Amino acid sequence: MKFLIIRFSSIGDIVLTTPVIRCLKQQVPDATVHFLTKKSFKNILVHNPYIDKLLLLDESWELMIHELKIEEYDYIIKFCQQHNLEDLPFKQKIYHAINNISNIVLCKNPDCNNSVNYKNSTIGYYEYCSVRCISSDPNIKKIKREKSIAKFGTKTPAESEIIKNKIVKSNNEKYGGNSPMSNKLIQYKSKKTLLKNYGVDSPSKSEEILSKRIKSFKNSGYKESYKKTSLEKYGVEHPWMNKDIHIKSIEKIKITKNNLLKELVINKLNSQNDELLDIDYDKRIIKAKCKNGHTYTINRHMLYSRNKLNTILCTICNPIYSGISGMEVSLLHHIKQVYQDEILSNERILNGKEIDIYLPKLKLGFEFNGLWWHSEENKPINYHIDKYDEAKSLGIDLIFIWEDEWLYNQESIKNTILDIIDIKMNNIHFELKFCSSDIYISNFGKIKEWIDPILKLRMNLETYDSGFIIINN
Repeated sequence: MKFLIIRFSSIGDIVLTTPVIRCLKQQVPDATVHFLTKKSFKNILVHNPYIDKLLLLDESWELMIHELKIEEYDYIIKFCQQHNLEDLPFKQKIYHAINNISNIVLCKNPDCNNSVNYKNSTIGYYEYCSVRCISSDPNIKKIKREKSIAKFGTKTPAESEIIKNKIVKSNNEKYGGNSPMSNKLIQYKSKKTLLKNYGVDSPSKSEEILSKRIKSFKNSGYKESYKKTSLEKYGVEHPWMNKDIHIKSIEKIKITKNNLLKELVINKLNSQNDELLDIDYDKRIIKAKCKNGHTYTINRHMLYSRNKLNTILCTICNPIYSGISGMEVSLLHHIKQVYQDEILSNERILNGKEIDIYLPKLKLGFEFNGLWWHSEENKPINYHIDKYDEAKSLGIDLIFIWEDEWLYNQESIKNTILDIIDIKMNNIHFELKFCSSDIYISNFGKIKEWIDPILKLRMNLETYDSGFIIINN
């Protein structure tokens, strides 16, 4: 036989219930006794040998009620009156007497039966027991809905295009994207917090977060509430069990997905000044015209991938499976825009080794270093310095551009390339106090000191850079 004893306060009253617990265990065969109290009184009962299970109320009544229902008690012994005026402090009793209030004041939300907190003798009681009860009050919801319809023409302000556009505008001004999570700093902070608290960089990778979500969903009673609402509105347990609603929902989802796809495609094409010509929504194929006048087709996944990597979208300017990476193609395209003379690609002029992009008239070469192929696993420690030395012996200045720098610092690198080409074309010579080893050219003066190749961590891959530093004479 299972008993639940309830007493929420106070210390002395809880102590006085202990003889009842002892008698139940001694006089009722096979009695199982559970005791429900507030978390703050845990230490009074936690070592009582006659209590089989101690239940502690923290904040959420809903979770506790769900747990109690599962236990299926035979008897519940309640040693407290939830709305007993005798438990009130003296000042509140005075307030009740002056204002002729004979009962405990309850939450204004009709779906809640909790008491509300007392503020002071001037204000009296709060109207609601919590912020959640304010927002879930059917009357408040109705007022908000009516105001929103009158002002925006939608049930909630968030559904209004005006508010959506304001949010997007505000996020772009503040974070540089349509949402805060599009900001690299916010992403970094989010990952840092997740790593600190859960040891993962994404919530979906944490078993703890997943189990909390599942438990919260199960305890929320959402499923039953959803069924009840659906039965009242549509006569079925789930709206999609109604054939007409099912068809309408599918069409609505399809239209929404197509509109979202079109918006995303236009934004990505605009980033490279390409023009949208057509979209095959069923096959997810985009037809567009690039700024060079080529009409090309590209599927959605390749469009997203190329846009994310800051590479040329056009499949004619940047052919699929061309043998070189899309980012190297975008580097070559940039150099062609700022330099009009002869440009060679993948020329094997360094004892069988090739230079990715070579400007023979200037004796200037560019190496695009993909992180995987140029990591410690795939290239020996002196690979880059040896290649630099071979180029130098032929009078060629070789510039190394790393994938991560092109990906995240592209504009700065483009400006540096423009400066270097200008220096070489005009045969300008000067010395720099500081210079990255990967962008050194002979015009910048002599190398005064050599050091071993530097091991760097780039996007979780270890790479050895060219291996020298520039110091003024």
